[in-house]
Amino acid sequence: MSESRPRAAHRLSLADCLALGVNGIVGSGIFLLPGRLAEVAGLSSIIAFLVCGALCGVIALCFAEAAGLFDRSGGPYVYARAAFGEPLGFAVGWMALASAVLGMSAVARGLAQAASAFAPALSEPALQGAAAAAFVLGLGALNAAGLRAGAGASNLFSVAKLVPLVLFIALGLPHVSGALLFGGGAYAVGSAPALPSFSGLASAVFIAVFALSGFEVIPVPPGETADARRTVPISVLASLFGAVALYTLVQLVAVGTDPALAGSATPLADAARIFAGPVGAAAIGVGAVVSMGGYVAGSAIVVPRYFVALAEDRLLPAALASRSRRTDAPVVAIALTSLLGAGLCAFLDFNRLVDVTTVALFCQYVPTCLAVLVLRQRRPAGPPGWRLPWGPAIPLVATAASIALVIVARPGRAELTTAALYLAAGAIVYGAIRVSRRTRAPSPSR
Repeated sequence: MSESRPRAAHRLSLADCLALGVNGIVGSGIFLLPGRLAEVAGLSSIIAFLVCGALCGVIALCFAEAAGLFDRSGGPYVYARAAFGEPLGFAVGWMALASAVLGMSAVARGLAQAASAFAPALSEPALQGAAAAAFVLGLGALNAAGLRAGAGASNLFSVAKLVPLVLFIALGLPHVSGALLFGGGAYAVGSAPALPSFSGLASAVFIAVFALSGFEVIPVPPGETADARRTVPISVLASLFGAVALYTLVQLVAVGTDPALAGSATPLADAARIFAGPVGAAAIGVGAVVSMGGYVAGSAIVVPRYFVALAEDRLLPAALASRSRRTDAPVVAIALTSLLGAGLCAFLDFNRLVDVTTVALFCQYVPTCLAVLVLRQRRPAGPPGWRLPWGPAIPLVATAASIALVIVARPGRAELTTAALYLAAGAIVYGAIRVSRRTRAPSPSR
């Protein structure tokens, strides 16, 4: 089923899509996870970002090729459905939707946690959840006013969040200590040696996936994007590879300036305090809040489009695809997204959401990589797009690397069980939708 095209005034530009990519990738991870990375991988946490960037890079290349074939919203769901049929397509769409809602909720909760440094009352977990929920609901109201309003907020956040990170690098690089980087002193009393085992590096890469994921949100709203077959692939690759360079330099400065980085709950602020004093630490704290706000703002645009895509194909109630006559916004999908996100961030904790979200991400990465191979055969005369070189090599490498990373990193049983429960819930929903469609189908005339 094709998507109803929004009016030209309500479509995303290249700058809007780049902002979505920046907000999708640069969120809470780079502010909250460098200490956890250093704890499990020491000096090699810097390498972890490069390795993770290479992994995500080959996956992003597959997303770029697939995105060049479609101009309707849905991203991984659309690719999997076209390549493998409705049941697997729904499974991918359901897990992509779950991952996106969980990621939005995780970062909103992390935002409230980071804001507690400036508003001590938010140190209370219940108030953190309430503040995060209120922010999600507020963004929902903004997006219901129209795509341009939501995109404007996303664009503003994307610019503002990069300023403190660039300053962190520029001010911190002159203070990087070779003794900390190469002498092992930074981790001599910590839990991680300077050169960890392969499993330690793999675990760090697995953690880094949460920090570098987010490029997959750009292909979700092409039905509302101008020149989508060109705009989306460019935005996917530019936002990802820019973030890899940024994150690698940030981790280098953090590891090279803070001997107590491992396990820090506020790693960048702690490092900035060493070379830029209390003002630098406060600036990083503000930057973290702004950055996480940008991620949630971008998600508030993207997540409802998953609901819309599934509803247009009669895999969710049709009301979720309805649009406001005045603003052209999918108001029912936006309302549902806001309520789900607010509920999750009010009751679940940041670290738990990070782990579940990362597992769910791979449930859409692998099908998209494999879909590229199938779509090359099924749509040989389709619309012109960007074709990856070297035949099936890149999609196969991306698929194998994604699977191997999950196996080596061994995510916890609780996280895998939770992801499996989400998939099982999706199977129940899909079964109910199939029964409903058969019940409503007109009887054949005799």
